Amino acid sequence: MKLIFIITLSLISIIGNSQENQNPVQNDSIYLGNCKGGEHSARTDFEKGIYNSYSYGLQIKITKKSEIGFDEFYEDYLKRKYSINLEHRGCVITDYSTCYSNLMDRLILEKFGSDIFRKTRLEAKKIFNKRK
Repeated sequence: MKLIFIITLSLISIIGNSQENQNPVQNDSIYLGNCKGGEHSARTDFEKGIYNSYSYGLQIKITKKSEIGFDEFYEDYLKRKYSINLEHRGCVITDYSTCYSNLMDRLILEKFGSDIFRKTRLEAKKIFNKRK
């Protein structure tokens, strides 16, 4: 019985060791992408008609009582009219996300015009105010 136990442990050790030696370098880092990848994703999304305009960083909103709900209304209006998705992504900013956002915003402005966000915000504001 003791001999079987020793042989079993030896086999387990050999099998485990041989699997470790197949990939001696282990990468325990989290890969967050690079600028080239971000730009590639932006071009791919844009060609598919996916227009994501992301913002990053700390966001503090001060809203007048009469404008409560307008930001959500504007985002929905922009999405329905132009398929542009406005989204705040928080405080984690990477090379990938910066390059994605910069290129996507440039492509959106080229396609829809440099005043697309201002113009659409004014349109949405008129419609929002009429609803009251």
